Amino acid sequence: MDTPPAESAESQTAPVNEILRVDGISVGTRRHRLVHEISFTLQRGDRVGLIGESGCGKSLTALSLLGLLPEGVHASGSAIFGKSKLDLIGAGEKQLAQLRGREITMVFQEPMTALNPTKPVGKQVAEVLRIHRTVTDRKAADEEAVRLLDQVRLPDPARAARAYAHQLSGGQRQRVVLAMAMANRPSLLLCDEPTTALDVTVQAQMLELIVGGVTENDSSLLFITHDLAVVSTVCQRVIVMYGGRAIESGDIEEVFRRPRHPYTQGLLAASDLSTVDEHGKLATIPGSVPAAGQFPEGCVFRNRCQRADDTCLREPRLTAHEAGSVACWHPLVGNAA
Repeated sequence: MDTPPAESAESQTAPVNEILRVDGISVGTRRHRLVHEISFTLQRGDRVGLIGESGCGKSLTALSLLGLLPEGVHASGSAIFGKSKLDLIGAGEKQLAQLRGREITMVFQEPMTALNPTKPVGKQVAEVLRIHRTVTDRKAADEEAVRLLDQVRLPDPARAARAYAHQLSGGQRQRVVLAMAMANRPSLLLCDEPTTALDVTVQAQMLELIVGGVTENDSSLLFITHDLAVVSTVCQRVIVMYGGRAIESGDIEEVFRRPRHPYTQGLLAASDLSTVDEHGKLATIPGSVPAAGQFPEGCVFRNRCQRADDTCLREPRLTAHEAGSVACWHPLVGNAA
């Protein structure tokens, strides 16, 4: 029998640092495919942003990892998680329940949907610890909940722990949700537009807390947003989605400085509130995101793209280049935003 070749040092250490390997995730209903074969890898310490307009498939991608897709919506592909090598897409509810809140956690856009209005928020933070048996003693869990609320900079955390969700401001509620998400030092934190409803000052504080928590726990972060300024503050890499597809990805500084896809260029131009055209109007992307099942054949962006021609009647593949990857027949090579 032949002796198998010895593994290299890189192949031996890669599984230790790899938190999540997503390979060809698709999400859809019986009638429409909503997300098309998304693939990416998260190493320990990675902070990756998913950006794009509403309706591009960002949230569905994240929800598929937790088994939280709406009724009638199903996922395929694979998402191999951590040392256990569990495929999150094929996992049963019991397996996923053991991971949610401990190894994988999520901060949603609206904290009131994540908090129980009939229970003090401190008890809800403590519950996360006790369910996963991180802290089994009730009193110790309550004390740890106060410490976690202090860690996310809630004023008078002991008093805040006794408050109900409606007695806290929106920013304070979101800090409670973050405390719950980080309570068990998860390996993977998912954030879905966590700062959209917050004012600028509170938003900056929340982003600092998210990055600080991920860094302290040596976790990975998948951050969903349509706010390019936010993602540039938080993330190291970015994946641009449109029509349920990844159309560009790479180091965030490179993608934002030199976008290759016309859609990415359009997003960046539209986010620049300091520049107007000769008529005094801000830049916009023509048209709007089509409803599910109404995207054009071929390149899904071609009906909104000024560079589209007959070549775009065929769907482009995500193709690697020296600084990332792009799915476009006419990429903006050398363009500087």
